[in-house]
Amino acid sequence: MKIVYHPYGSGDNMYTNIILKGLRKRKFEIIPLSTFFSNYRDVKIIHLNWYENIASTLNFLNKTSKLIVFKILGKKIVWTMHNKEPHENRKPSLQKAFRNLLIFFSDAIIIHSLDSKKELSKKGKKTIDKTFYLPHPDYIDVYGQINEIPSVVSNKTNLNLVFVGLVRPYKNLELLIDCVNIFGDKVKLVIAGKPKDDAYANSIREKAESNANITLDLKFIEDKILIKYIQDADLVILPYKINSVLNSGTVILSFSYGRSVICPNIGTINDIDDKSAILNYSYSRESHHEKKLIDVIDSAVRLKGHSPEVFKTWGLQMKDYIIKYHDSDTVIDELAKLYHRIAK
Repeated sequence: MKIVYHPYGSGDNMYTNIILKGLRKRKFEIIPLSTFFSNYRDVKIIHLNWYENIASTLNFLNKTSKLIVFKILGKKIVWTMHNKEPHENRKPSLQKAFRNLLIFFSDAIIIHSLDSKKELSKKGKKTIDKTFYLPHPDYIDVYGQINEIPSVVSNKTNLNLVFVGLVRPYKNLELLIDCVNIFGDKVKLVIAGKPKDDAYANSIREKAESNANITLDLKFIEDKILIKYIQDADLVILPYKINSVLNSGTVILSFSYGRSVICPNIGTINDIDDKSAILNYSYSRESHHEKKLIDVIDSAVRLKGHSPEVFKTWGLQMKDYIIKYHDSDTVIDELAKLYHRIAK
């Protein structure tokens, strides 16, 4: 079966590469959206990810016209819902209108967390009927294999935290720096990832420059270095803004490489029945986030002081969870079945 998958290659995000590799293994022929019109007779399905991001009025008109043409030509549209809304929403009214169009025109909507279904339920029964839950695929060995998970640093006086991923405003890094500053030498933090732009990178540097316990590596992080950062830490810390974030590939990545997380109760976290090996928390408004985050970091400091190897144990527990519930082959098998079902 020939399908369009967009984005065809995602550079900084391995998610797309995992899906495409798995689909090719199952004999799907995959082409980029840019070549659709030269292949439209043979294409059965158009699968869109992050397509709801609208940059301008022209962009809105262009994407809307493409959706209409896809349907006129009889193509099946699959949309994966990754977030409540785009993280950097430059055209809120147009984005909302286009998202509604995308929901309407889609023949199937894939979600990676059950909280997404709650969001979509506001659109009515027809939307829910075409919604399908598939777990986010695991990242085990995707960034390189490891023979064993090394012990985390056993120094009782330091909690070692790391943030990895794209460095963006919606990830609350300024708030994280403020919270870590309170703990002095008790907490060490590494922030590693590619910034939105030079201006944002400079603002993070200025924020962190007074704390010698914060290390910044603000660039694209090579695979081996990324995994080393995760494995050298006690916990991966991800203080997301919950008004836009539903799913986190970085949570899945951390678990896949044997580390647990500090994270708000976004959809990825809420799907976990046994949360005994993670440090999760809730907040209702951004103004309450700082106190909640300080409290949970303090809990982590005390837990490590009491049992220096506790987070190694937690990480292994969460890796077992990922193996059981997020196996990539199982996820892509289910995706392939969905394609065949809607293409009939």
